[in-house]
Amino acid sequence: MLAARLRLSAPLLLLLLALSTLFVFDGGRDHFYRYQYVVNAWNSGKNLALADNLSPAHNFRQFIQLYPEGRPDAEGDAAAPYEPYARFPIGGHALIKLVIRSFGDDLSAKIFAARLLMLLLFSAAALLAWHALRRLTGSPWAALTAVLLACSSNFLLYVSDIVSNEMVMDLFGMMLVFHGMVIYEQEGRFRQLLAKSGIALLLGWHIYALLLPFIALGLARALFRAVKARSSARQSAPNGAAAPFGRPAATPADWAVGLTGLLRSRYLLLGVAALLFGMALLSANFANEYRGLNG
Repeated sequence: MLAARLRLSAPLLLLLLALSTLFVFDGGRDHFYRYQYVVNAWNSGKNLALADNLSPAHNFRQFIQLYPEGRPDAEGDAAAPYEPYARFPIGGHALIKLVIRSFGDDLSAKIFAARLLMLLLFSAAALLAWHALRRLTGSPWAALTAVLLACSSNFLLYVSDIVSNEMVMDLFGMMLVFHGMVIYEQEGRFRQLLAKSGIALLLGWHIYALLLPFIALGLARALFRAVKARSSARQSAPNGAAAPFGRPAATPADWAVGLTGLLRSRYLLLGVAALLFGMALLSANFANEYRGLNG
């Protein structure tokens, strides 16, 4: 029995072993300073500054301090002393802030802790993808192969430790919602999908690229099923007219009833909830920035 359990868990153990190499061969703090590309260091420094400024003293605004006294621009006018980032959800920078807040002025420790957070989120995204694909395919080995091939790409390995409120965080959000979609389709658990969509939206907007086709296809499937069921029930009634070749013909009334039924669809509820939640996040950011700039 132990051997059977080991065979069943072997794909997961291999995936965990592969992900552990990200931490084993990371190279530590000095490696980041000496060998990372300019884009990596620039993105990490920028997002660390954004996260560090996220505090009650600044009313939790996302901004980068550029020049304390401002500076002249090309036309000689005074430029703004800081650059706002109100168009991004606050969740990513808040999560970075949570892991670096205890390191004070130790910049090296902050960078190291934030990079470890990115690697942990990258690993969590891979595990979520494996679990979702295992459910879809019924084969843990097929899921393992797909995840290892995807996560071994040069691009993903390059961005896996860049400190950013996008990139790895968006990837984690996408896999979190993808996992929720699979569970919803297989088990009908809608609340977990709503919760995962909300968490993903706190981390980034790219999740809409996954939600939109899922909702559109779900609504289309629900519509055609409702129309087919109504037309079949109508024509199987004692006084129903027989359809040619045994196929029930849908009438405009069937389509009207099907469209009305979509108003109670969970897919529509998911779309409306995601849209309203995203708009609320963005509105709160802009209102906070407006107040910070004194209108």
